[in-house]
Amino acid sequence: MNEAAGASPLRQTFTPFMLALDSRVRGVDAQRIRLQLPFAPATCLRGGDATDLRAVASLLDHAGGAAVYAALPDLKATATLDLRMDLAGMPAAGQDVFVDAGCVAIDDGSALVVGEAWGSVAGADASARTPIARMTGRFVVGLGPGQRPGDDDRRAREARAAAHVPVVPPRVESFDELLGGSTCGAVFTLPPAPWLVGSIGLPALHGGAVAAGLMTAAQALAADPATGAPDLRLKSLTVQYLRAAHLEETRFDARVVKRGGRALYLAVDATQRGGERGIATLQCLYA
Repeated sequence: MNEAAGASPLRQTFTPFMLALDSRVRGVDAQRIRLQLPFAPATCLRGGDATDLRAVASLLDHAGGAAVYAALPDLKATATLDLRMDLAGMPAAGQDVFVDAGCVAIDDGSALVVGEAWGSVAGADASARTPIARMTGRFVVGLGPGQRPGDDDRRAREARAAAHVPVVPPRVESFDELLGGSTCGAVFTLPPAPWLVGSIGLPALHGGAVAAGLMTAAQALAADPATGAPDLRLKSLTVQYLRAAHLEETRFDARVVKRGGRALYLAVDATQRGGERGIATLQCLYA
């Protein structure tokens, strides 16, 4: 895997949301890509000293799309269809997060990407890695968020949307502050913010920002003593992306699917326009 400098062609895949997280390319070839999420306030738990799992999920989602770009250099667009994350551990204090991802199958319609995330302090050897998660994702090939076969107005849409993209991301003290939004019970409401953009062509929210919103609602419900499972921890999640999330208010509603003595299954629906437009769904396991 070749080291990638800031001038890498894959820099074009770095969206406002990833720039706000200061995500970096650390290696790329046709088989795999490596991304780094430096330890910083914008990636951390509020009041904590370790990277937020929602930031890790965001990086995994982005790495999957970047791996498709790396495998098909002429590809102009891609979008996440399905993303699964299985947790193996938690980021340790002060660790940067790294993701390796690569396409294992690709055809005219979609690509299958697998990857893993781990934590490491700068300068530490491989034996000091902390396993965090494994990722499996399915990504559409040749279309971006909100596009249909035959769409050819990408440049015009990007030009119209450019005014919505901030040149400098906001200075924040936690991932919660970067994401924004408010929680009421098991409902998380996310207002539009330009630094959450993934596709500037619509503009649309980054898939990682949508995943983070889904995870926020799930965590709020899991932590509620009324669910009877505040001591359980997230173990796996699957996100299905239904359509592009336009840059507008998005609501995330969590519900209990099944509760057991040592397991809790939750589902979350992401909608816009008063519930009329379904954006994504999440299924997750706490155990």
